Amino acid sequence: MLKLRRISTFDTFRSALFLIFMDEILSLVGVSPDTWDYAKSYLTIVSLGGPFVLISNCYSNVIRAEGRSSQAMMEQIIGNLLNVVLDPIMILGFGWNIAGAAIATVIGNAVGALYYVLYFQPHQAASQHRL
Repeated sequence: MLKLRRISTFDTFRSALFLIFMDEILSLVGVSPDTWDYAKSYLTIVSLGGPFVLISNCYSNVIRAEGRSSQAMMEQIIGNLLNVVLDPIMILGFGWNIAGAAIATVIGNAVGALYYVLYFQPHQAASQHRL
C-alpha cells in the first residue's frame, strides 16, 4: 500500500540533503564557474518542488504495473506540455530567466502529481491504493 505521507517525508529529507550539500553536488557534476549561479538557482527551486516529482514518478510506475500505461502516459503529456507552455511565458514574458524555467518545471510536476492523486481515488484505481 502506497502512502503519500511516506513519499512526502522521504522527499522532504532528500530535498534537505540536496540543499545542504548543493555546492558539493554541483562540483561533483562539473558545473563551471560561469554557470554556477544559474545551476544553483535552478536546483534550489526544483529540489523544493521535489515531492511532486517523486509522487509523479512513483504513481506513474504503479499505474503502468496495473496495465494502464495510457493513463501514465497521459500525465506525462499533460505535465510536459504545461512545462513547455509555461517556460517561454515565465522566462521571456515575466523575465524570470532560469528561475522561471525551474518554476515552470515544478508547476508541470505539481499538476502531474495532482493528476495521480485524483486518479487514485478509491473508486477509480484497479488496485485500490490508499493515499
